Amino acid sequence: MLAVNELSKSYDQEAMSLKDISMEIEKGEITVIIGPSGAGKTTLLRSLNQLIKDDQGEILIDGLDVRTLNRSKMRQMRRKIGMVFQNYNLIEPLTVLENVLHGTLGGKPTLLGILSIYSDKEQQEALALIKEMGLEEFAFKQCKDLSGGQKQRVGIARALMKHPQIILCDEPVASLDPKSATLVMDILRSLAIEKKMTIVVTLHQVELAKEYADHIIGLRAGSVVFDGPSSALDVAAIRTIYD
Repeated sequence: MLAVNELSKSYDQEAMSLKDISMEIEKGEITVIIGPSGAGKTTLLRSLNQLIKDDQGEILIDGLDVRTLNRSKMRQMRRKIGMVFQNYNLIEPLTVLENVLHGTLGGKPTLLGILSIYSDKEQQEALALIKEMGLEEFAFKQCKDLSGGQKQRVGIARALMKHPQIILCDEPVASLDPKSATLVMDILRSLAIEKKMTIVVTLHQVELAKEYADHIIGLRAGSVVFDGPSSALDVAAIRTIYD
């Protein structure tokens, strides 16, 4: 389980980006975080992985507060967490296979990572994930030649190379056409159902959130104003979040 207790973050003394955020996220579910621009969605997501440092509170993964970990233990914890970015975060001149293999770097000795040395097992696993994403014909093509939807699937495969328990997705379909967005969300749903992963996604699209989420968190001005199943996100709740 992933739990957050009274998490707060400010970027200056006057504006609070997150205000006493508390929530619980279950294994094997898709939790979608929605809210208007500036509500704190990305800040919350990046706090979960400690890509940014918050001010106070708790972030518990399997009962362990990640905010208290030293650098070495945080590196170990991050192996449990995959990250999928809105802008893909790929090295575009490299091939699909090379980008997916980069998902192993956090668990490698530094020298092997610098030299990009991968075992046969790692390469076979990466190729299997590429096939799972429907990209086998692109495995040896440069990522710069792919569409946005294809790049995002490469990003998901790269995250899966870490064998994560949790995948955090920051607006993964914001730049995609509806068909590609549906394909990416279908993949995330299958990971939750079939592999029992915990999936946390920030979205702007309320309809996608209602269709795919088991659990929805609504943020407004850095505070949680809705926390419940997608079936409970009615017109009144949407107005509370966005009006």
